[in-house]
Amino acid sequence: METMSVPADPKPTDRKKRKGPGRTATSGKAIETLDRHAQWVRDRLQNLSLRAISERDRVSPSTVHEAVSRAMERTIAEPTAALRAKELQALEALLEMAMGAEDCTDLERVYAVLKVIERRHKVLGIDAPMKVEAKLETETVDVEQLRALLRPLGWDIVPLAIETTGEEAKEP
Repeated sequence: METMSVPADPKPTDRKKRKGPGRTATSGKAIETLDRHAQWVRDRLQNLSLRAISERDRVSPSTVHEAVSRAMERTIAEPTAALRAKELQALEALLEMAMGAEDCTDLERVYAVLKVIERRHKVLGIDAPMKVEAKLETETVDVEQLRALLRPLGWDIVPLAIETTGEEAKEP
């Protein structure tokens, strides 16, 4: 029977994800941080402002904003889904108001509607950047063959420099 020795305390480099000195993804500190971020999402759901949350918890508003944004991107937790639904309800109400507004010009109404639609797209992630994979294939082309192809069109090419020697090319 083969035996295997396992170190009693793995070295820091042996641990999978380190969050700081003595901190792993499941450490007490990491769990407290995740719990605090989840509370911030629930606070936003209760219409607390970023400033109010940041003042209460003594962090910057941008810290709260980033944590709530990350939570909305990474998780499908109920508070996040509820916050998205509430945001969409508010946007729908704003859209109806903008469409039915009698006391503004058509141009102002169009602008208001476009702003609501833009915000809705952000909430839903419709305008999020898309990952596109591009593969570039290069091919060596003989300059004389290229000239022969371009000549009937009335075009010609003039090489600016020869890459291998760095010398300037002479016009034919």
